[in-house]
Amino acid sequence: HSFIMARGSQIFAEGYYAPFDKEYQHRMYSVSKSFVSLATGFALQDGLLELDDPMIKHFPEELKDQKDENLRNQTVRNMLMMSTVGYGEPWFDNKDRDRVHLYFNCNRSLSRYPGTIWEYDSQGSQVLSSLVEKVSGTTLFDYLNRKLFTDLGTFKGAEILKVPTGESWGDSAMLCTSRDIMSFARFVMNYGSWNGTQLLSESYVREATSKLVDNREAPRTY
Repeated sequence: HSFIMARGSQIFAEGYYAPFDKEYQHRMYSVSKSFVSLATGFALQDGLLELDDPMIKHFPEELKDQKDENLRNQTVRNMLMMSTVGYGEPWFDNKDRDRVHLYFNCNRSLSRYPGTIWEYDSQGSQVLSSLVEKVSGTTLFDYLNRKLFTDLGTFKGAEILKVPTGESWGDSAMLCTSRDIMSFARFVMNYGSWNGTQLLSESYVREATSKLVDNREAPRTY
């Protein structure tokens, strides 16, 4: 759809392919998960949660009938690392439209101790998005706007779509321009610093962008 090449903040090449242009709000799909990760970091920095909080601390109602100790002990850190108990049911075709409730109460063919291996867990990122909204008392976008986007001076026309229950579609539906995503990438590459100001903990961003799990083989055959 587009490309931007820059050295630091100086753009030296930029192109858009019709019908897209520099004002077009692209859907970021799973890049949205990176926004959830940094929002979680801001919530940690604000003292709203801890990385080793078990999820049952923040979602006691959703987990009250869950007997699986692996799931009950799963932490914020496990979910950020996608080293969760195992892939759950997809929500698109499920009658339970509450993605948080579904995540903690769906049927799993596999449950392993959290932190064991990495396996892609899109629904887990959605739960983290809902967690940020719960502890911050605002939407994922508004929280990021307050903590980051205003300082970047970008994302002014951006938005995050909603799931049927009204929560932000955090794992898949950030809509923003190519220049927006470039500013976000610069912020991450600068390890949470913007124009000389450390907005987000450097240690958090460094850890979030490090290799943390090494799987020797795929956990399942599809």
